[in-house]
Amino acid sequence: MSGSKLLIAEPVGTQQGDVLILCYDWQAKFASLGKILGIRKNHHFSFDRVKPNVCSVRTYAQSAVVETAVDWDNKSMSSDMPEILIPPGLSHAKKEYLYAKIRQYV
Repeated sequence: MSGSKLLIAEPVGTQQGDVLILCYDWQAKFASLGKILGIRKNHHFSFDRVKPNVCSVRTYAQSAVVETAVDWDNKSMSSDMPEILIPPGLSHAKKEYLYAKIRQYV
C-alpha cells in the first residue's frame, strides 16, 4: 500500500459529546437560491462576477458548459459563515439497542 494521505479517517467528535470538526448549515444559507437542474449528475460549478446571476455547470471537466440562472439575495451573498450545527447525538433508545444487540460484535 502506498503512503497516500487522501483518505484518512478523522474523528469528528468524542464519546463525551465534544465536537472536533464544526459542521455548518450550508443548506439554510443557500436555501433562497434557485434550483440547479440536474445538480446530482454535474460535478463542476463556477460563478463569475461578470454574470452574477449565472452558474456555469459541467458534467465532467471537459464537458460543454451549460449556464443556469440563479436567484441570489443579499443574505446568501454575504461572506458571513452559516450557523454551526450541533449534532444531537444518539437517542437513549439507540444507545440501549447498540449496547444490547451490537456490543458483542465489536
